[in-house]
Amino acid sequence: MSAPSEATPPEPAASHPGGAARGTVWLSAAHGALLFGHAAVLIAAGRLLTTEDYGRFAVAFLALSWVTVAVAALLLPGLAKIVSEDAARFPAALAFAGRWYAPAVLVLTLALWLAAAPLARAFGGAGLAPLLSIVSIGAPLVAAGVLGFHLLNALHRFRAASVARATGALVAAAAAGALLLLDRGAAGALLGLVTGAAVGGALLTWQMARAARGVPRLPYAPMARRVAWWTAMSLPALVGLRTLENLDVWLVKGLVPDAEAAGLYAVAWAIARTPMFLAYGLGDAVFPRISGALERGEREAARSVAAEATRLVALLFVPVAFLAAGMADELI
Repeated sequence: MSAPSEATPPEPAASHPGGAARGTVWLSAAHGALLFGHAAVLIAAGRLLTTEDYGRFAVAFLALSWVTVAVAALLLPGLAKIVSEDAARFPAALAFAGRWYAPAVLVLTLALWLAAAPLARAFGGAGLAPLLSIVSIGAPLVAAGVLGFHLLNALHRFRAASVARATGALVAAAAAGALLLLDRGAAGALLGLVTGAAVGGALLTWQMARAARGVPRLPYAPMARRVAWWTAMSLPALVGLRTLENLDVWLVKGLVPDAEAAGLYAVAWAIARTPMFLAYGLGDAVFPRISGALERGEREAARSVAAEATRLVALLFVPVAFLAAGMADELI
């Protein structure tokens, strides 16, 4: 299904174009830092927390993962598509995000805060409520980083987006590990992850401000309609998929008597997902290239980028996934 057509003619490509292959390397490294950092935190938590705290932390960790997908699916797919078609629309997209995205994230934050206690009672008792409250506080910090990451990728600023996200991921892993070693428990580990989100969000916001400096804000009339269409398509799909991905861990926590089961299951879940950093990096790098080419009517160029991406998946992703599966014991 294709998005509604727009009335304005195609515009030039992004002012800082980057090749899909080079972008894939940068973005794969960023996603790899994030995934491996999260896996390391889960493993460290499993060694340093009590079994009961470990299970609670695993559930809160996956709640933070769900929040990340929710704020990424809210308005951003449409904004990224619009900016990828014409970099001159970037300032207008930022203004639209300030007018609509920020209030939507604040509403989501409030809803998560109010839902913390009921969710805690449903999944594991009152001890989970403070952790879910921390997750709600982290929602706007995560949203700032997600906004910057998607829009910078749409501008083909792959290196800037990747360095900022990887820095936030490393800070998160280091802060969570340090607080665990200082015996701050599950709440400390979660605060460490939120600290990394704040650092990454600040860096990405700074990069967006640099990218928008001196660029005139050109009006784009179809923006609200197109953003609404993309949100209607992506929000149910992405949030629903992540809910299904995480539902098994929540059920393990709620239904299995062993308090450590959810944590051990979450470690296996994180390790199993680590090869996905290649697919994530590839998708983020290829989408703006194909989108811009199609907007300019360059269908052969778009087809060439898609074919190259498929070959790259076959050459790299499958062997990496095979190695991860074959070395599962060593990784754990």
